[in-house]
Amino acid sequence: MALVSLDDLDFQLRLSLSRDEAGAINDPLAPQFQKLADSASVIVLRHVKREDDPWTEETVPDDVRAAILIVARNLWDEVDEPLSAAVTSLLCGRRDPTLA
Repeated sequence: MALVSLDDLDFQLRLSLSRDEAGAINDPLAPQFQKLADSASVIVLRHVKREDDPWTEETVPDDVRAAILIVARNLWDEVDEPLSAAVTSLLCGRRDPTLA
């Protein structure tokens, strides 16, 4: 359910994943990085309370894509809080407020 591609993740994390002659990623670690992208997507969607939005890799808004990539970077770097100030700032206009 990742909303970012492995190519985007490869670039953002500077992974240099191996590719075949056609340029497709064929790295043996690709499934683990796909899970990282999935986890980052879920974290961001839960934060903005839009887990049911029909966004796809092609239709996700740029600010949400950027936030997902930052969260992925934070998860990869094992930062204590993956939802950094940069992420919450990017997403503040998309967050659905909770009424107490």
